[in-house]
Amino acid sequence: MINKIKFFFILIFFLSQSYSQKNELGIFIGGSNYVGDIGPTTFINPNDIIGGLLYKKNLNTRIALRGSVSYGNLYSNNLLPNTSSSRRINSRNFENKFTNFNIGVEFNFKEFDTEDSSKQFTFYVHSGLSYFINKFNKNNYLQPTASPISPPSILNKVNDFSLPISVGLKFKPFEKKITFGFEISANYSFTDDLDGSDEVIMKSNPSVGPFGGNLSNDWYFFSVFKITYIFGKHKCYCP
Repeated sequence: MINKIKFFFILIFFLSQSYSQKNELGIFIGGSNYVGDIGPTTFINPNDIIGGLLYKKNLNTRIALRGSVSYGNLYSNNLLPNTSSSRRINSRNFENKFTNFNIGVEFNFKEFDTEDSSKQFTFYVHSGLSYFINKFNKNNYLQPTASPISPPSILNKVNDFSLPISVGLKFKPFEKKITFGFEISANYSFTDDLDGSDEVIMKSNPSVGPFGGNLSNDWYFFSVFKITYIFGKHKCYCP
């Protein structure tokens, strides 16, 4: 895991070596939600906090490479509004600490020139590959009733990959080197165990079996506001 984190930051360092103002560094904050075997299945339904850091390397006015680190919570509860009646018969719930590393490509629908001092605006799409660390909370209620159940010590967290698909808008309203944006990201995880519903988690307590279906892996969603700072040297057109 440490090697993966080192690789992420080394990659960002090399991407930032540029002689033009095509680099962006920023922060984002917003809401997260999960869709799986606990709680409502509404795709865009933020119910907890997520935030993080973002670096972007604009290759041209249409395409950018970017990397990000997100940290926050994933939460759901069978008693939340819009939960199906079949789930509301029990009070299963969880709230896990969640860290997400992403590297991907961003494509602008319109030209977005970070070196132009005029106002800029565009919609965009983004995709790539993410690696996440999902740490279970010992107070998660995974049984239908009674007391909380903790995952076995060897499974205090689930680490896996996910595929993000994001849509957003961004704008540069001033001549200064600041951009603002809003983005919604749907992330398809490679596991059905973000909530602890997998059979492996329950092996430490034979009285509680796995729950939910196995027709689809779990999803998680981010809805965030972003602000980035454009940096680097101006291009030199001198002979």
